[in-house]
Amino acid sequence: MTKSNDNYKDYMYNFMVKICKEIGPRIGWSENERKAAYMVRNELENYCDEVEIETFRYTRSFYMMFRIPIILNIVGVFLYILTFFGLGYNINSILSIISVACFSLSLIFLIGQYIFNIDIMSIFAPSGQSQNVVGKIKPKNMGAPSGERKILIFSGHHDSTWHFPLMDKFKEKFILFMYVTIFFLFGSLIISIINLIWILFAIPFNGILDLITRILYIGCILFLGIFSIFMIDRNRPTLGAKDNLSGVVTILGLGKYLAENGRPDNVEVWCVSFGSEEGGLHGSKAFVKEHLTELKNAIAINADTVGEGKIRIAKTELLTKHDPRAIELIDTAANNLNISHSIIGSGGGRTDAWSFTEKEIPAATMIALKDGRKMPDNYHTVRDIPENVDQILLKQALEINIEIIRVIDNDEFEI
Repeated sequence: MTKSNDNYKDYMYNFMVKICKEIGPRIGWSENERKAAYMVRNELENYCDEVEIETFRYTRSFYMMFRIPIILNIVGVFLYILTFFGLGYNINSILSIISVACFSLSLIFLIGQYIFNIDIMSIFAPSGQSQNVVGKIKPKNMGAPSGERKILIFSGHHDSTWHFPLMDKFKEKFILFMYVTIFFLFGSLIISIINLIWILFAIPFNGILDLITRILYIGCILFLGIFSIFMIDRNRPTLGAKDNLSGVVTILGLGKYLAENGRPDNVEVWCVSFGSEEGGLHGSKAFVKEHLTELKNAIAINADTVGEGKIRIAKTELLTKHDPRAIELIDTAANNLNISHSIIGSGGGRTDAWSFTEKEIPAATMIALKDGRKMPDNYHTVRDIPENVDQILLKQALEINIEIIRVIDNDEFEI
């Protein structure tokens, strides 16, 4: 049941090309993203017993991640400067307290949004509607109640993002900019607290402290400014072939394979294409929230940027560790097929598997990278086009998914 032929590889690649040519870029909650969702739905209807479009709303708070902090930092620095104008003890104390609050909020907003993926700045961001596509393939044996049936979820996301000039320029080193920015933010907060203490206790002005303050404040505004201005080029949306039509076409290939070669005996298969993954994993978070009670016997296998190098299994995503069972399941399937792969951390990004893991549903993501790389070529750039996708990796990802179904269906692996 495991090996596919080149017809599936060609089918997957051709569908990728079709979306890119007929629809183009698919920014979250845009009309093009909606068109892509319906194109995926129409295709899945050929292979699945049930296919639904599930709509949800969200805000683009992720893209406010640097704008709001830089405004707060500019205000904080301005208030700090005012304390040098002899406004009196009480006014200087109030200004310093507000300055500390500005730096505190700036750090909370940035870390909350980036590190913990909390939509903490949603009140400042516009909102819109997006769509998930959920296709279900029932097992041959329907004896087990739906709440007790084993479920395997295979997923990708059909939206794309804008061109990221900083990422294009610095590649893997891009993440260093983020950490340096957080360092300056944290340093600015500490130094603003120290300055407040000096004012409250009338400690004489210190030239060294002032120099450190200026360095930290200037560095903070400089790096936040670089991110705000140069991180995203909103005039250049990307086609998102690797990221992540590569994942979407693997679930379509899986649906086609099961329709033509026979569905599993005892496992229910869900083929899911998420909307609005870019900028906050909004589609997968909405999906998990909607279906949480149904997923107690589920494992989620996500595919993202499967387009170059070798298959990798992401065991961590920032501070989140994926369930070892999901990692072992993908690893076992790849080993059974003698597909070259490795288990890695995902660096500074997240995938839709994160949304499942956060709710204690076993999940992991297959990605593809060249040896020694932490980021794919052309990631979040206008060069992410079908011609730069290795079709062999699409076939390998499909075959791993097929083997995962076989292993679970034959009780060779316990969920």
